[in-house]
Amino acid sequence: MTPQELIHSGMLELYVSGSLNEADSKLIAEAAMQFSEVKDEINKIEQALIAALENEGNEISEEAKNKIYKAVGAVQQKHQTPVIQLPKKSNFINWAAAAMLVLLIGSGFIISMLGKQKNELKAAKTQIELDNENLETRVSFLQQAANKAAADMEVYRSHDYKKVMLMPVASSSHEMACVYWNPVTHKLFVDNCGLANPGEGKTYQLWAMKNGKPVSVGLFKQEMYNQGLQEFASVDLPESFAVTIENKDGASEPTLSALQVAGKI
Repeated sequence: MTPQELIHSGMLELYVSGSLNEADSKLIAEAAMQFSEVKDEINKIEQALIAALENEGNEISEEAKNKIYKAVGAVQQKHQTPVIQLPKKSNFINWAAAAMLVLLIGSGFIISMLGKQKNELKAAKTQIELDNENLETRVSFLQQAANKAAADMEVYRSHDYKKVMLMPVASSSHEMACVYWNPVTHKLFVDNCGLANPGEGKTYQLWAMKNGKPVSVGLFKQEMYNQGLQEFASVDLPESFAVTIENKDGASEPTLSALQVAGKI
């Protein structure tokens, strides 16, 4: 053990009171000779014990004092004051008081241990709170996904929407996409499950043909690939729909060589 570990172990109090076994007593005595802080701590405990006895109104004998100091290798010179022989009952009361003081001094070690446990519990509580926050975030995400799936299902099953299949053109390797258009509300949704990621710096752009001219309806959102229906701007009286690959900011006119899928209403 290090000097600090010995000081906080509670063994010094037991050593001074004579409650340690021979091996542990030898260990403390050697430590007192080697480390000044251990010796100083023993001296403080000895003085506290002596003071406790004297505060009871009885003088401790020189023999008892010498036994305490011999334990740390510092034998006091005998004084010429007479030794007061106390009744056995009084000795018991005095040493009981001293033992209580030892326990009080040793409580510092207990308090230190309790403080450590408190910090550990606080850290565990913090971790639990973080876990709960992560769980709440996950639950919120799943709830949003469930709500999105339920809203998409209403569109899939509704008879108010016209379903327009966008089939691949000759130069395209894509399978297809699907447009859901409401002739009354003009709402427009696209399921792009058949379109692969267009690549870095590129995006898909949806076009509606009106009076034989292409009109941009909007860009596909990167985060919506294979995530169900994406809602686009409302369109009235479209004749057909088409999808091209454009630069990430889109184009004012469709790039015909980059036409991917198309379909008539």
